[in-house]
Amino acid sequence: MFLALLFTIVSSLAADIEVVDTPNKSDGISHKSMRLLLNIDRQMMKYECSRGAEKECAAWKAGILLDTLELGKVNCDEEGQSATCNNAIKLLGAENEGISDKEMKKGLLAVAEELYDEEYENAVWDAMVDYVCHKEPTDCQNLRG
Repeated sequence: MFLALLFTIVSSLAADIEVVDTPNKSDGISHKSMRLLLNIDRQMMKYECSRGAEKECAAWKAGILLDTLELGKVNCDEEGQSATCNNAIKLLGAENEGISDKEMKKGLLAVAEELYDEEYENAVWDAMVDYVCHKEPTDCQNLRG
């Protein structure tokens, strides 16, 4: 979650970029906990997009796409036309079509990082993790890292 937040290519972003495929399990975190955390991220994205905050909207989209690619162990060099890879290219801009998986993830991270606010992000992340740890103590160690 919140691997970071944004890039500067925001003016023509559509709010219809969707993230597909919630990973089943990652780094010792259960599917239900991962799904909750990703869904909270998605709701934050929808909120920012609905209020017309283009930079914040793009940042959340980039972070969610990056999480989806990383947690799902998706390599766009191998996956090619997957919905998540196509959405990442759409977010980064058509001029990035054909870039490598590594460059794509670097671009998404750059988009996501532009809005990074450590104090705010840590407060949101800590609240989410506290809740999950309360409900799913076995996931807690892996979430707190």
